[in-house]
Amino acid sequence: MVRSIASAAEALCGVSSRPGNIASLRWEVGSYICRIDIDTLDHYWPAQVRNELMDNYYPKAEKMMKISFPETLPPHQALIDRLNLRTGATAHLPVTQFSWVHLASEFREEGNFNFAEGAFSSIDTLLSAAMDNPDGQTDKNFRTILNATVCRLEPEPKPDQVSPATHVVVKHGDEEFKIACKQAIVCAGTVESGAILLRSVRGDTHKFGDGFSEKFGHVTDHRSFGVAMPFFYRDMAERKTIGGVKVLSPMKFNITRDGKVVDNSVSLCLVALDTLSFLPRSELPGGDFPVGLVSWILPTPLSPQNNIELNSNEEPRISVDWADDPYLEEKKVVMRDFAVDVMNKVVAVFGIRWAELKGDDYYPILRDLEAADIVLRPTGPGIWAHEQGSIPMPNLQMEGGVVDEHLRMKYGWNNVSVCDLSVFPYSAAPNPTLTLAALALRLSDKLVPEPNYRLVTVYNVCGKDVDVVVEPSKRATPPFGPQKLTLRAGKNHTWKIAQQEAMLIFSCEHAISYDLQILIPGGKYLITDQPPAPPLNEQCSCSAN
Repeated sequence: MVRSIASAAEALCGVSSRPGNIASLRWEVGSYICRIDIDTLDHYWPAQVRNELMDNYYPKAEKMMKISFPETLPPHQALIDRLNLRTGATAHLPVTQFSWVHLASEFREEGNFNFAEGAFSSIDTLLSAAMDNPDGQTDKNFRTILNATVCRLEPEPKPDQVSPATHVVVKHGDEEFKIACKQAIVCAGTVESGAILLRSVRGDTHKFGDGFSEKFGHVTDHRSFGVAMPFFYRDMAERKTIGGVKVLSPMKFNITRDGKVVDNSVSLCLVALDTLSFLPRSELPGGDFPVGLVSWILPTPLSPQNNIELNSNEEPRISVDWADDPYLEEKKVVMRDFAVDVMNKVVAVFGIRWAELKGDDYYPILRDLEAADIVLRPTGPGIWAHEQGSIPMPNLQMEGGVVDEHLRMKYGWNNVSVCDLSVFPYSAAPNPTLTLAALALRLSDKLVPEPNYRLVTVYNVCGKDVDVVVEPSKRATPPFGPQKLTLRAGKNHTWKIAQQEAMLIFSCEHAISYDLQILIPGGKYLITDQPPAPPLNEQCSCSAN
C-alpha cells in the first residue's frame, strides 16, 4: 500500500497541516480498535465502500495494526459470561456479546491493560513502509517536510469548474513554499483538512460551486453517556491478580413505540475496571481509589448545524453539537437499568464493593445497587476526540458528499483525494481508527494499483548456511525483498513476487556453481541438498567448514 505510493512519490503529495497533527496519528497501547458494525455500514455508507471494507481492507488493516486480545484468566471469562447472561428480571435488557477489547499494539504485555512499554505509532509505521522500495532500500524520491504548516492548494478553484491542483503551499516561519504535485492527498484531520480547503478559497466556499457549502463542515463527535464509581477490593492483593479489565459489546436499544421498533441503531457499550489511563478524558470520582465505568458511545448522523470557519488569522474555529435524537430519553432509561445490572454482576464475580461518598470519605455499599445509587452523565464533544464528517463521502443512496465513494474531491480539483476522519458520512459508535486505516489502504490501491504480488517462502533444511540470489525477471514488477541474502541453516525467508522468478543457490559467497530453483507465486520451497562447493583456494575456506 504505502510502498506503492512511495515508489511514485514524485507524482504524489500527501497533505498534512502542521507538526502537532503528527501526534494525533498516535494511539496508546491498549486503545480499543474494532470494525464499524454491519448494520451501520449497510444503512449509512456507500455499498461499494462497505463491500470492499468487509471483503478486503478490514482484514488487511487488522493485520497491519497487529490487532490482538489480552490474556484471559478464569475470573475475566467468568465476568464476560455473566455480563452476557439474561434471565428473569434482566430478560428485558438488550442482548450483548461482551468480549475483550481489541488491542492495537506492537507490544504484548500479559498484565493486560496495565501497560507501560510504549505506544504504537501509525505515522512511524507508514513512514517506514513508504521509505522502503522492493529492495529494502530508502526510496530516493521520498521526502517529508517537518515543522511546516500546509496553507492551501493552488490554483484557487472556480465555481462549478474542475481542474488539476498544481501546487501545495506550505509555510515555514514567515516564508511560504510551493510544492508541485500530480496528485494530492489531504489528510490533516477533520478540522485541519477542512481548514486547508477553506484557505484555498480564502474562506468563500461558494467558489467551489453549487452544493458545496451545504455538504461541507458538519463536524460531529461521538455522543456518549457513562456511569463511573470508585470501588473497594476485598483484598488489595486481588488488584494485581485481576488486573485491568476492559470489555465491550455492540448493543441495540430496540426502542419501541406502539408495538413497533422505531430505533435499532447500534451503540457500543464499554465496561472498564481499574483502567484509568484508558478511560475518556474527563473528571472521574474516587480520588486514588480504583474506578469502574459503564459507558455507551451512541451513533449519530452528521449535524447540519455544525460548521468550520476561519478566523482573522486563517485558523479554524468550529461549532459542534449533536443532531437531535427523538428517542434519547428512552435510551437513557435503558442505559441506567443496564448499568445497574452490570455493576451488580461485577460484584457477584469479583467480590468488589462499590463506594459512595459520605462527607469527606468513601464507604462500601453493602447491598445490590439500585437506579437511585448511580448517576448517568453525558460527556461533551471532544471527550473522545474522534471528530468526523467535515468532508464526507456520499451516503448509502449516493446522495451528498464533498468527495465521491473513492475519496476523490467532487469540487474544485480532479486530482485531490481526502483520507482522514473528515470523509466519514456518519459518526458510528466504534473507535474509527481501524476503519480509517482500511480506507487508507483502499485509497492507495486505487491511486497506485499494486501488481498481483503473492508470497513465496523458502526453507533451508540442508543443514548448512547457503547464499541465495533471486533474479528479477521483469523490471516493472521486481520481487519485494532482498535480492541477495545468506539463508542460515534451519531458517526461512519470504518474498513477494508477481511472476515466476529464478533463485540461484550457492554454498557461499565465493562459489561459482549453483543450484537453480524456479519460484512460483504462492509456493513454498525446501532447500534439501547442499549446493556445489566453491573451488578450493587460499581466498576461500568455506568448503572446509
